[in-house]
Amino acid sequence: MFSQRSRLLSILVAALLIFSLIFPSVPQIAFAATSKTFDFIEVTDFHGYLQNNGKTSDGTLYKQQIAAVMAKQIKDIKAQNPDRTVILSGGDMFQGTPLSNVLRGKPVIEMMKNIGFDAMALGNHEYDWGIESVIDTNNATLKNSTIPVLAANVYDKTTGKPVSYVKPYVVIERDGVKIGIIGIVDNKEFPTIIMPAFIQNVDFKDPVPIVNDLAQQLRQQGVKIVVVLAHMGAYQDSSGNVSGNLIDFAKQVKGVDAIFGGHTHTIVTTRVNGIPVGVAANYGKGIIDLKITINEDGTVTAGDMQYIDLTKIYSTPNIDPKYIDSEVQAIVDKANQDVGPIFNEVIGKAAIDLTRTQSAKPYGDSLLGNWAAEVTRKAVNADFGFANNGGLRIDIPKGDITVGMMYQLMPFDNTIVTMKMTGAQIKTILEQAVQDGGKGIQVAGLSFKYDPTRPSMHRVFDMRKSDGTPIDMNKSYLVATNNFMGTGGDGFTGFTDPEVKKSYVDTYKLVRDAFIEAVKEQGTITSVIDGRIAPATKEGTLITVLATSDIHGNIFPWDYNTAKPANRGLAKVSTYVKQVREKYPYVVLVDNGDTIQGTPLSYYYDKIDTKTEYPLAKVMGAMKYDTWTLGNHEFNYGLEVLNRVIKDMRSEGIHVLSANTYKDDGTNYVDAYYIKTFNTPQGPVKVGILGLTTKMIPAWENKENYAGLHFNDLVDEAKKWVPKLREAGADIVVVTMHSGEEKPTDIIPENQVIAVATNVDGIDAIVAGHTHVNIPQHDYKNPS
Repeated sequence: MFSQRSRLLSILVAALLIFSLIFPSVPQIAFAATSKTFDFIEVTDFHGYLQNNGKTSDGTLYKQQIAAVMAKQIKDIKAQNPDRTVILSGGDMFQGTPLSNVLRGKPVIEMMKNIGFDAMALGNHEYDWGIESVIDTNNATLKNSTIPVLAANVYDKTTGKPVSYVKPYVVIERDGVKIGIIGIVDNKEFPTIIMPAFIQNVDFKDPVPIVNDLAQQLRQQGVKIVVVLAHMGAYQDSSGNVSGNLIDFAKQVKGVDAIFGGHTHTIVTTRVNGIPVGVAANYGKGIIDLKITINEDGTVTAGDMQYIDLTKIYSTPNIDPKYIDSEVQAIVDKANQDVGPIFNEVIGKAAIDLTRTQSAKPYGDSLLGNWAAEVTRKAVNADFGFANNGGLRIDIPKGDITVGMMYQLMPFDNTIVTMKMTGAQIKTILEQAVQDGGKGIQVAGLSFKYDPTRPSMHRVFDMRKSDGTPIDMNKSYLVATNNFMGTGGDGFTGFTDPEVKKSYVDTYKLVRDAFIEAVKEQGTITSVIDGRIAPATKEGTLITVLATSDIHGNIFPWDYNTAKPANRGLAKVSTYVKQVREKYPYVVLVDNGDTIQGTPLSYYYDKIDTKTEYPLAKVMGAMKYDTWTLGNHEFNYGLEVLNRVIKDMRSEGIHVLSANTYKDDGTNYVDAYYIKTFNTPQGPVKVGILGLTTKMIPAWENKENYAGLHFNDLVDEAKKWVPKLREAGADIVVVTMHSGEEKPTDIIPENQVIAVATNVDGIDAIVAGHTHVNIPQHDYKNPS
């Protein structure tokens, strides 16, 4: 029996059904009858590894059929979920092996078509042969296929619009569900690791706002699942901790269900803010399978990234045919038939394993790097040869060397280029190699040391030719490298210096051809680690800084007020200095000012005997002072007296300093700084000495005593001059100041020691004077 309420509900439902029949255009609310689970499979950084050479424990060689094994695994997953499988590539699919390189990726594309890839992210190595080599630029697909190539953050600099040879995203449909795939590239890495000529009009934008916007647009279009396909990498340690640009991206992105990465050749299976993030290794070593479910209520649930290791399957000499996909194996076999006769030719032998393992961390020379750089140098009879670590793609094992191995070693069609560079310009290249984030370098014809504890671009020292003689910073040398480095690749922008570019010559000789010719000529190749690139901190070299201040004319140990002997004067100081120099070989001796005024002796030579050499200058010269910084009392008797004393000091080899004292025409009154070089067992050590004078002289002195001069703020001038000292090669920067340590009782800002120490980067030590008190050592911190 129905209640009155039940009858009303029945009538209402019937009325709604009739309404929907009369007005069929009214949107319907649909719910999935059952949940649907999709498999998302990723392959990344395949690099043409259709197959590889394997070796058993007894030395027997066999072929690892990587592509056929990978294809079988993917097809098996798809067979279990045929209408709900999405197959993706993270990019860098083609360049890397002879089989793929010579055929310009054609067999890899055929493999991807056979497996049924749905989309691929643009990788940096897709540019290696020119973007049109593997991409149909009119359709933004892989050549002779319908597989879209994706990169939403790659823009044309000239138009300000996305480039036309890739698509920002693609929407596919599986079992009635729309799936959006957004492609991105690593905007931080790409600009420095691609041949500059290929991307001179390309702008790699921050992908975060682009992806957030596209994800929202796709949702509005009815897309149920949104994933990001990125050629951007990450790292994961044994404890599960993750880092890298892909992780940073994932922390900021919104509205996506999963992120697939690449580029770093790592295995990553993690979550960031609840979003599954994965990277599927490289070279076909494994794949990632992620299951994403559309629930009955329309919500989306993503599982965990599952990495499937394939190496255990294909690293078997007599692999069971059930693990091999016959169709893809046929593609590989056909490629081998096409190139086999060329690549199987044995051209020489390796006497030892020539590996890329560097002799030191973070940067050193390697057996293979030394050989490659030397071949590059000799090919054009250059003084020095350079090779980039990233350009050497495999180790050369002991035994036979084939043409195919040379293609694997150098898969790029880079040419040898030459330039004329001074020693100073070469130092810039070496500094860029070992700077923070530098990629290292391999060299021939020279050696150098670097101190990783020093600031970036100030680490290289002891640059020598292979015969042990120092490299002249002013002399011009012929340098050989590849055209990737020579046009600024891997961050070596020193090669693009306008003066260097004037002498740039492209020989159009392929680096690979030079390698092949060298192997044939040498017959058996070998190499040695000789420490030509060595980290060597200068901790073993003790630099001693001795400083005097506020001498006020005191040469003798005599108190003129009491007419008695006293513990003062340069005569006593000189004894101590001599003792220090006998014990320590590398001594800097400086004076912080207020030197020429204060005793009857100094007054006599200041005002009465103006012809005789100034006694303090003569004494300080005998003591071998390096510098004298002007103090405020130097101006007590006017510029005529001061200029005479300055002349006498300079005649004794003493450098007179005051970086913040300027003439009215804007030039320095005296030198701003002096650099003293010590030749140590660890190489040359340059100590930069910057002089600063209290800015308050106008508050104390008669204007005529400093006529035509003005005194700038010490902090401002230190910020100006310390970088110049570093640019001039100073390994250590010492500031000698005639200005004391600030105190609460200061009436005027005459003291600025703390301000300079805490506001100016790049200073290693400050010695100061002016306040006539002992300043204990403080470890003030630079801003950074």
